[in-house]
Amino acid sequence: MVSFVLSTLSKAWISIIVAFVVTCLLCYSGGKTTPTVAGSGNPQLRRKLLSLSQFNDPVTSVMKNSQPDAFIAPVEINPDSTISSDLFGIWHNQNLAAVCVRLKGGSRCPHPSLVGRLYGNSITMLEWSQVAPEGSPYTEYCGSYANAWLDPGTYFLEILIIHCNGFGTTALETIMADPNHQETEVESWLAFDFTYECVEDVAHNRITGTNAFVSITRNYYGTGDKHIGRWELSVPDESVFSPDGFTQQQFTRYQPQGCRENDPDHSLDRCQIPMRNTRLSEVSFFWNRDQTWIEKVQKYQVDFSNQLNYRSSAVYSQKFHAWLKDINYEYESPPICIMGDSHSHHLWAAMARLDLGHRFAMAGLLYPELKDAIFQFKHHYLLFRCTTFIIAAGQWPASKNAWDNEKYGRPFTFRQFQKGMSEIVKSPEIYSIDPDIKIYLRTIHVNPLGDLINDCGLERRPKDWRSPTVIDGYNLVVKGIVDMIKENSPELRDKVNFIDTRFINNPMWDTSRDFNHVHPQVSDVEAYYIAGKVLVN
Repeated sequence: MVSFVLSTLSKAWISIIVAFVVTCLLCYSGGKTTPTVAGSGNPQLRRKLLSLSQFNDPVTSVMKNSQPDAFIAPVEINPDSTISSDLFGIWHNQNLAAVCVRLKGGSRCPHPSLVGRLYGNSITMLEWSQVAPEGSPYTEYCGSYANAWLDPGTYFLEILIIHCNGFGTTALETIMADPNHQETEVESWLAFDFTYECVEDVAHNRITGTNAFVSITRNYYGTGDKHIGRWELSVPDESVFSPDGFTQQQFTRYQPQGCRENDPDHSLDRCQIPMRNTRLSEVSFFWNRDQTWIEKVQKYQVDFSNQLNYRSSAVYSQKFHAWLKDINYEYESPPICIMGDSHSHHLWAAMARLDLGHRFAMAGLLYPELKDAIFQFKHHYLLFRCTTFIIAAGQWPASKNAWDNEKYGRPFTFRQFQKGMSEIVKSPEIYSIDPDIKIYLRTIHVNPLGDLINDCGLERRPKDWRSPTVIDGYNLVVKGIVDMIKENSPELRDKVNFIDTRFINNPMWDTSRDFNHVHPQVSDVEAYYIAGKVLVN
């Protein structure tokens, strides 16, 4: 029942190694070697741990030593954050390619959900793991950038606390890191009801200071999908760099209460400053030169501007394909159906902007419900002869619509979401439609901290649950479903795949114009990558 989670985490070997290394480094016992170091079964890892053991307490050594190690530096703390009194320290450790956060014993939020971003010549998200050694009076988390694609330089560091009770992916990794963990613990994580888990105050959720800059002195070339491409500063100008050449602060956007377009305060500074959205005017996405699929996508592009009078941002898939029928367009092969709701429509609109609208069609699906999915598969097979489907159905299950729905009455737990998606991709009835049916599950988009997500109100619950904590959990579930099929279901191995676009979307997660749907500039990049995965690969 929990094997899909086990499969996913077993592949995160880099995170596990980092966790063990940091566990040694941050031992609070005054420089003594821990059993983890001495008992390491990997001689190379043991030598690595021992060679770094002089940095057992980076915070204390840096603060007290007049000549601190150049590779370990304290990071400015925001005294106005919701957990400022909980923080023992934050520091950047270049030896580990990580930024570490230490919380005091007895903290209000001993297991927080954190989001961290580095912003400089390129932009990347930190990957978090809990690393406190057993018996430590502290709680410690390290956000790694070891897998990122980064150049040497100065980066602005921002770390946010999203939830005081971190019930997301880091919590699961902490469970899995214990070799004596029980499956019931994993099941409890999956079944956790986060209906009444409010996000921290968005005006005070940044735990790093306004001048939290870190220096990275070596190249990181990216591993896995992070090697494919990255967001980079376009043409640097004075708005991006300070006079001394350092990157200026780039704070995460959020939407305060009463700041929607029709609200009286919308034009006031209290709304406009936190909602300012200029980041995408400063950056562009660059693909790695070894991505040979990029040129291959071009042969599928067709410009219909001389034959059809439309705006891709306004037209819907069905209308577009009706126009193609009117001009007697002959499809070389059936279009690929993008299944979901408004986020999937925006993805199709990006395909249209890229002259790929004819290769894709929109299919509806609000919730991961098998009955509804079967209907949509059959309907769009008859309508377009679609045999390839790209599915993402994680927005409505975590939105206020699920709360308002009499059938559900609350957001989907990770277990509920996993059950629904698994039933769809394993349904014999769906594959009986056509022997060539293929399904791609794509990652769910992380929503910015809009007014519904950060509104707890008198009921002490959010009005929308699509926070990074929840969406990250949904995405772990989606990846786990596909991983388990690859390992245990040979009959479906070539029929079900996973498209991970987090390396594209997550660094720009807060740039949505409406605090919901992906910004068109980001969506175009995602659409092109997805087109490459389903048309070329």
